[in-house]
Amino acid sequence: MSEVLNEFIVSLAVGLVTLLSSYIIYYIRKATLKIIVETEKLDNEEQRILVQTAVERLEDVTTKTVWSIEQRTAKELRENVKTGKTSRKELKQLSEVAYQDILDQMKPEYIQVLEETLVDMEGYIKNTIEAKLLEMKEELY
Repeated sequence: MSEVLNEFIVSLAVGLVTLLSSYIIYYIRKATLKIIVETEKLDNEEQRILVQTAVERLEDVTTKTVWSIEQRTAKELRENVKTGKTSRKELKQLSEVAYQDILDQMKPEYIQVLEETLVDMEGYIKNTIEAKLLEMKEELY
């Protein structure tokens, strides 16, 4: 009976995490679409294209960065957290590593245009990282 209850609780928790991740992804995509719509309103065609290119580049770099970190360290770190060999803090620090990697890979003009276009560029990038991580987890599991 206890085993069935544990399985039910785990299944319920996984379902809730999946539902939550779907909502997070939905809202991040909605924010991305809003940025794209706002850029279409820009009078300067060159500036509009630069903003759209920067957002597309950010999406691409974030996807590749999250997958790269997962392949290099995250999977092993999660296992170590489960067994108690590593703290959750180290796992959460990977988000900061991803953020810095993304900034390092983006052209300065893309960073500048994102800073000018977004109210909170750092928050947007970190939310994009989380969304990509959730997408990757859904794809893997």
